[in-house]
Amino acid sequence: MNPQRLVRKPKPAPKQEVRPLAPETVEAMRGFLLNGVPRTEPAKASRA
Repeated sequence: MNPQRLVRKPKPAPKQEVRPLAPETVEAMRGFLLNGVPRTEPAKASRA
């Protein structure tokens, strides 16, 4: 059996998804996921 066939790397994802997100975008997405509402003001008590 050829071991190279088993260790096949997945195709690279589109570069749009690989781009790092801006901190503001990450915070907005996190707020949306946690509260269901996009947060515009910085959270006073941030939860990791």
